[in-house]
Amino acid sequence: MPLSGGFSVLDSIGSIKTTPGGPTGSTGPQGIQGIQGLIGPGILEDIYNEEIIVPIFPARLPINIAQTLETTVYTIGATFADITNLTVNITPKFQSSKVRVTGCVNIYLGTGLSAVSCRLMRNGSSIQQYDTVAFNNNTQVTGATAWTFDYIDSPGLITTITYKVQAKNTQGGSVINNIINGPDLVVSSITVEELYQ
Repeated sequence: MPLSGGFSVLDSIGSIKTTPGGPTGSTGPQGIQGIQGLIGPGILEDIYNEEIIVPIFPARLPINIAQTLETTVYTIGATFADITNLTVNITPKFQSSKVRVTGCVNIYLGTGLSAVSCRLMRNGSSIQQYDTVAFNNNTQVTGATAWTFDYIDSPGLITTITYKVQAKNTQGGSVINNIINGPDLVVSSITVEELYQ
């Protein structure tokens, strides 16, 4: 029996078996119906009369999304370290959900040899490393680049998760959110969104 709602399934000889509706659904006419108004897992019987646990989600769940915009100027060191304040929290609603993590990091490269690498962190552990996301080998010219990333994580958690970005400069001097032109506002970002499965 489902926890709530009503639906119909074929029994083992091909006829229709209708399950009574619950407080959030109603018993429909004979035939295969859509599952309407269900919240929480339901139980169906397949054509072999075996119970199947089916996770049921409402048609419209609220979007679970969070974002951090950061303008702090940060000098990248020789070893991986947190980019100042480039961190964001999310609490998934379902353990089966995935989390999409996207962002943009503005990197200023000084003159000479500069090579910047970054990595994405979840609760203090690296989940994806990106080597040489920005590079400069010109001793006369500085440069800037906007590095973007898009990562699908499978945390398997329903507790608060902290995502952040770390960076290191293997050689040379580089800066995050460096202001080249006086009045400019240089922004980096990290965004997380729960993807219901």
